[in-house]
Amino acid sequence: MNIDLDGEFLVTASRSDAYRFLTDPTRFAPLLPHFKSLDEVTDDRFLMTIELGVPQIRGTAKVEVRAVERIADQVARFKSVARQTMGVVDSDLSFELNERGADTVVHWRATSKVRGGLASIAGGILTPLAKRNVADMIDSVQRALGPVAAPSQEGVAEAPAKARSFVSRLASWILALFGRRS
Repeated sequence: MNIDLDGEFLVTASRSDAYRFLTDPTRFAPLLPHFKSLDEVTDDRFLMTIELGVPQIRGTAKVEVRAVERIADQVARFKSVARQTMGVVDSDLSFELNERGADTVVHWRATSKVRGGLASIAGGILTPLAKRNVADMIDSVQRALGPVAAPSQEGVAEAPAKARSFVSRLASWILALFGRRS
């Protein structure tokens, strides 16, 4: 099962602060759904333990994440492999940071390939389960980086639809990668 998603969100943190946060696994990793522990951290890789699966079939997975591209305050790209008895998830996650006035726009892209029994068992239920988890994760990231700037009156009507689209796409990727909490 392949999952390709992208989107963006706005934070009031400076581009430099947002970059430091997103590239610091001790700060960012605990906000991921089903995070259990950060096991090792070096300059270009880290290992973490997460829960992976669907409500009836769950287990822990070791996830190796390595930085494959970093351009200070602009771009961060990571590759990861999550291994669990029910399958393997290979992912590529990238962040591009741009200024919008005093705020920072975080553009993200995630591509994942879910292989093994997990993909065949969980295929149809991943999206509905993800919608519950991803909104909390996004809120946590935005709280850590500063509250979202209020939209102008022009953008009020389109903002909820864009947010729902973003949440839906990110939710699908996050849940496919990390499962759902029981």
